[in-house]
Amino acid sequence: MKTLLGLSVLAISMTTFAQSHYAYQMKTINNPEVGTTHVKAKISAEANSAEGVCKALGYSTAVPNSIIRTSSYGFGVIFDNNGNLKNAAVNHYYVKEVTCLNYLGVSKQRIDVFVNPTFPGTETKYSAEQSDGNGICINLGYDGGAKTTARTSSYGPSLIIRNNGEIQGMAQNHYYVKTLACASNDGFLSELPIFDHNRSDYPLNYNFGSRGKEIADTVIEVAKAIEPYINNQEERQIDDLKKVAVRLKAQIESGRSINHVKSTLDQLELKLVDSEYFIDKHLETDNLDRLAMKLLTAREYLLSMIDFIDADYTQDMGPLY
Repeated sequence: MKTLLGLSVLAISMTTFAQSHYAYQMKTINNPEVGTTHVKAKISAEANSAEGVCKALGYSTAVPNSIIRTSSYGFGVIFDNNGNLKNAAVNHYYVKEVTCLNYLGVSKQRIDVFVNPTFPGTETKYSAEQSDGNGICINLGYDGGAKTTARTSSYGPSLIIRNNGEIQGMAQNHYYVKTLACASNDGFLSELPIFDHNRSDYPLNYNFGSRGKEIADTVIEVAKAIEPYINNQEERQIDDLKKVAVRLKAQIESGRSINHVKSTLDQLELKLVDSEYFIDKHLETDNLDRLAMKLLTAREYLLSMIDFIDADYTQDMGPLY
């Protein structure tokens, strides 16, 4: 009787263990999509394994052969078996349903989807006929992306980008890139505000991304305002300053990693220091003195952001804002 009772208890405990560790960690996902912004991309049902899709969605593995496809088709992303972005297809059926196991809460990569992408800070579109999608993603500041892109039905002047992200040239009558999927492998920037209650010396209770864009906009505004008053040497320095500010804004808007943004913040600080003597001189004029306080405030915000990252994120360059 004792033995039977012991076996009964063991059977109950094993059933409870199985339920808590397996049955409740299986999930069927309907019409899955990827994309960290409001723009999403569907997932190809023709060129993906269930394992790769589930890992891309933040699960540890999948129920094999659990993909069911839709009756509709179009632009869909393709992952390798580790859940990393591999490519995309233009006319594939989409994943309608897939069953995943053991949610980890962290996707393998950050995937951003762009519709009608343009070169940062401009309205210039990318050629869909000769540009490499992976190269365009690198050009936009990502680690890489899907080589295949969807194209628009319109055409005109557009940039041709090589696989390594370099600009090859300009095409005059090429179809434009319509849909593009890019990937980042390291920590990325979210849109959550910082509320650091443990550090009184860094009361940064504002949206970090918005503040970074505000700094970039201020620098660009000041640079444009003083251009009529500067000499050739100063103009070269101002052009360099504007380029860094435009890059900072583009990186924040596209959700680049803290590593990339921190590097650009440092560059912007150095460019401001190098140009400080003549910027301050020109801002003393009656027409521009309203910008002097605005630029001073932006500088202080910039230094605070750099100090915060240096102090709190030297070991962990994960999500910051």
